[in-house]
Amino acid sequence: MIQRRAKLSLAYRKRAEANILTALVNLELYQRAQMIFCYVGMTDEIDTRLFIQKFLSQGKRVCVPKVLSLGEMAAFEITDLTDLALSSGKYQILEPVDGCPVVEKHEIDLGIIPCITADEQGFRLGYGGGFYDRYLTDSQMSKVLCLWSQMVVSDVPRESHDVPVDWLITENEVKKIIHR
Repeated sequence: MIQRRAKLSLAYRKRAEANILTALVNLELYQRAQMIFCYVGMTDEIDTRLFIQKFLSQGKRVCVPKVLSLGEMAAFEITDLTDLALSSGKYQILEPVDGCPVVEKHEIDLGIIPCITADEQGFRLGYGGGFYDRYLTDSQMSKVLCLWSQMVVSDVPRESHDVPVDWLITENEVKKIIHR
């Protein structure tokens, strides 16, 4: 799936990301949200820096994850995307710099969650570290996957600890996931 993702053209990605962002900010879920948790996309992932910039420009509070130790992360509030707020952390992921205030999970209304691929049932494949599943386990935030439609598959392998998301947004579809 990583190889498949790498083959997506830059033109397709950018066009799709613009459509995904538009669909996201038009959701009532987004409009009501005050604090948004959003990963900072790495190479070949959705460019969430555009999303974060939009959120901040619309007066939303934004927090991003930071790896604290093996398998543990926390959210920290940022107010911009400059090197005063973010620096390269563990795994070469942009993370909040020291001094950014911690945000407790119960303060977060909406979470933009990363994945390599996902299925229509809201299950995702990440990079295998389990950071997000552990973090999301007892969270009440609305969980959203923003993903290129070409990366959605019919079914992903899952384990009992996997936490599904509540919404799947592609450039072609906004889907509320009903969990049974």
